[in-house]
Amino acid sequence: MGLGLGAVTARFDGAALRAYAWPLAVPAPHVPPARWDALRSWCVAGLSTQPFAHAFCQAPEGSPAPWRAAALALELDGSGLLQACTSPLQRWRLRLRVKLQDAVAAWPREDGLVWDSGFVPAEPAAWQALMQFVPRRPTFIVMQGLPPNNVAHLLGSLSERSAGFSKPVRVLVLALPGSAAPAGATHMPA
Repeated sequence: MGLGLGAVTARFDGAALRAYAWPLAVPAPHVPPARWDALRSWCVAGLSTQPFAHAFCQAPEGSPAPWRAAALALELDGSGLLQACTSPLQRWRLRLRVKLQDAVAAWPREDGLVWDSGFVPAEPAAWQALMQFVPRRPTFIVMQGLPPNNVAHLLGSLSERSAGFSKPVRVLVLALPGSAAPAGATHMPA
């Protein structure tokens, strides 16, 4: 079991991703449990064997898909766990557990890890940063409303480099109806 001390000091990549705000600003729409379970199951499947995976969802205006993606991002990144802490000691213990997870290279890749998660903003500087992105912990990325050519280019870059990732990356592409799915994407229901 090796220690990756560089991982302890690594920070969230705010140049490439933006974190979702806690709590979600909009009320929860009705989301059928099967759709929530499908997205979550896809995201955590194959963590130790599949360094990169991407899914595609056509999300018409008013669809619960963007809310579902944001809620999953906040669940995975531990925001809910942190908010549930009732004392400074509990918050400190959670942060220590996450830093240990970052430092121990052989930390089990099971469901229950604290992830990095966020969305890619519609900014060329963020796209450029994502082209250099290397995950410090399991990462869930949401791409919503980005130009299809940019999405394809960003997914290609992440996929090409993913063999060198020590932590898995999952990307969910949310697009308007009629948009073509990126090659190799798993289809998610809206």
